Amino acid sequence: MATHSVVGRRTKRTDSPPKLTGRERFTADLRLPGSLRAYIVGSAYAHARITGVDASAALQAPGVVAVLTDDDLKMHRDENGRAKSRLLAGDEALYVGHPVALVLAESDAAAQDAAELVEVDYEPLPIVNTIHHALQRDAPKVSEAGAGAFDEEAAMHNADAAAAKDEVEEDLPPNVSNTAHFDRGDVEAGFQQADEIVELTFGSRSVHQGYIETQVCFAAPDAIEGMRVYTSTQASFHVRGKVADTLGLPLDQVTVEPMPVGGGFGGKFGLIEPLV
Repeated sequence: MATHSVVGRRTKRTDSPPKLTGRERFTADLRLPGSLRAYIVGSAYAHARITGVDASAALQAPGVVAVLTDDDLKMHRDENGRAKSRLLAGDEALYVGHPVALVLAESDAAAQDAAELVEVDYEPLPIVNTIHHALQRDAPKVSEAGAGAFDEEAAMHNADAAAAKDEVEEDLPPNVSNTAHFDRGDVEAGFQQADEIVELTFGSRSVHQGYIETQVCFAAPDAIEGMRVYTSTQASFHVRGKVADTLGLPLDQVTVEPMPVGGGFGGKFGLIEPLV
């Protein structure tokens, strides 16, 4: 009889002892001399035009080194002068919590306290809060930049995998970036041969990954390799590409150190690393 060393046997998890004993070091545990802590100032509105950011009070708070806005972050741009993505909201917030400014301070507490002192002037814009509403031709635009602004995000979730090579250009509503069409077999012939035809419409609630460890990243310039990024991520190569694009560095000058992940479930694929 064949014997197996793993199949059918109880196997200990190799990552359990350091986590159960508290010896594991997560990204938030990292410290380097001279490093700063960053805290995001998020939008208070689901959709709004940002007309001004007043950081004067925050800059007077103890331990605060800087308060950065979109104008302060000079991202690498392509030959057409376009940045591949925006790190901060700039002049338009697209959701509650959308990063508007970044407070840098000598401690977590100082950064968090100062973030509450940053005053942001908003001009609320119409919102779209259901998919059905978003699909209407007369629906408010989810972004004044247009639906194409989210093509990269859609590609991350394989939204274009079903698009046919000979896809005909469609007249799409303003909030629709693209469509996907599937063709397999003769559906009409199948209906004609079917004893019963049942039509159903399914819906689901909006969900978010419930990981205990929040989004966290630690970045440090490397005198030899350019930039070293320690991060809780499920997509280290994607993170490396995003950071390299943001800073205008060759891929071999960005080193990503994947740290132990305190829960991810598909939600940690490179969100805050370019900003950090």
